[in-house]
Amino acid sequence: LHAWDVLEKDALPLLLTYHGLDHEALSLDAIKLLVFLTLPPDSDAANVIDQKRKSRAALEAMVRFRATRGDVFAVLFSRLAGPLERHEDSKLRAREEDGKLVQLFVTLVRNLLLASQS
Repeated sequence: LHAWDVLEKDALPLLLTYHGLDHEALSLDAIKLLVFLTLPPDSDAANVIDQKRKSRAALEAMVRFRATRGDVFAVLFSRLAGPLERHEDSKLRAREEDGKLVQLFVTLVRNLLLASQS
């Protein structure tokens, strides 16, 4: 997926274009792909250096995309507004997938921080 530049050519444009409530499933899939493409390498992998390089390249692609096409980070974190508001208002209003979405975002932030250090 990295070799095909899926992140910059497909996932980020999808996320920027289809981030509204009408396209929640599509944007969620794009976010899952971002998390997958930024996963840190396993320490016992044979190609750790190459995987770290690809994670770093994914972070750089996201920053470059933000500078040239649109603020993908703002779109990403706007997806957290609903789950966080529901959590703040009442746990009774929270949806089952809210916790999963927050966990997905925490994982993405962790991945991006790790990629920035490599």
